[in-house]
Amino acid sequence: MKPTVAQAKRSLLEAVPEPADFVPARLEFVRKHPKEAMAAAAVIGAVIGLSPRLRRAVIDVAVGVARVLLR
Repeated sequence: MKPTVAQAKRSLLEAVPEPADFVPARLEFVRKHPKEAMAAAAVIGAVIGLSPRLRRAVIDVAVGVARVLLR
């Protein structure tokens, strides 16, 4: 059985660090992985053309995945 979007977001949010911990981790990631950071920025730039609801969903998932990867 596939998890619902709400379950997936909840599990991602449970795995993320607190916001105060996230910014230094994000800066460290950008410093260590500039190509990956640029790719993420390009994806977010492409998302801007989507409908507001779809854009929010894609950004929520992308941020959640990034936070999990930065742990």
